[in-house]
Amino acid sequence: MADFAIIGAGIGGLSAARALVLQGHMVRVYEAAAELREVGAGVVLGANAMRALQQLGLHEAVQAHGSPVTHLNLLDQHGRLLQAADTTAFTAALGFDNLGIHRAALQRTLLAQLPPGTVQLGRQFARFNATDTGVLVHFADGHSVQADALIGADGIRSKVRGQLLPAVAPRYAGYTCWRAVVDAHHLELSRSESGETWGERGRRFGYVPVGGGQVYWFACLNSAQPQNLRFRAYRVADLQSEFADFHAPVPELLACTRDEQLIWNDILDLRPSPTLPTAGCYCSATQPTPLPQPGPGCRHGRGGRGRTSAMPAG
Repeated sequence: MADFAIIGAGIGGLSAARALVLQGHMVRVYEAAAELREVGAGVVLGANAMRALQQLGLHEAVQAHGSPVTHLNLLDQHGRLLQAADTTAFTAALGFDNLGIHRAALQRTLLAQLPPGTVQLGRQFARFNATDTGVLVHFADGHSVQADALIGADGIRSKVRGQLLPAVAPRYAGYTCWRAVVDAHHLELSRSESGETWGERGRRFGYVPVGGGQVYWFACLNSAQPQNLRFRAYRVADLQSEFADFHAPVPELLACTRDEQLIWNDILDLRPSPTLPTAGCYCSATQPTPLPQPGPGCRHGRGGRGRTSAMPAG
């Protein structure tokens, strides 16, 4: 049995912790935040991620909080169908659905399956040192802990990765994204259908049902510069103006949204590392590693799909 320290109590960190606990290892998860709040928007767990959750004994618990997604439609801004994908045959053969789910519900479910005391809050990672017997992990408050191995699951701006691979830094993808999860009961949208619309001037809008009548939507605009001050000031009314000529249900979903529900991020990604694999998890006492991260760290039109960190290695 080994003693693992995991930095970050997000989806990747909690999934890794669950897998290690099931194998009989000692696991401690250290999270910088003082509390785990219901933050974030929606994610889509691919059928392969759902299969991984089955291996972790979490499939049924997670499935209960989401909405299976079987159809994915790509349209232009006038609502003309460009491509339709029906995943039913694939997911039936695999035995698992694609699932839309609120990130907070997924995180809450993963956390509930860990032994009490596994996650320690308010522990901001500072640095690590490799030792003859493992890894010494230092925190910003001056405390340190010894572990056999260290896993970095602390996001796109990972401090673990920054020390391990200082030349690997997030790069801006050239566009920015707003996201929200809204109550859309009254729109009577299909519970199993997601849509993505490509419009003129690089405008993109997509939505996914995430269970309980809620819908996760994302809206992307091109921006030559990251952290664009004009876009930083955008509110729902500004997005309604940007996407006013898009087909239904885009205007209707924006009309369901309050300003305080908006989450705004530039889209970033990472160049593939020549040193460590970009998928799966490798770690040892002398070679800590960052886990691949979903969400705004993944570069694609959907503004973040939460499948990578839940997938098995190999």
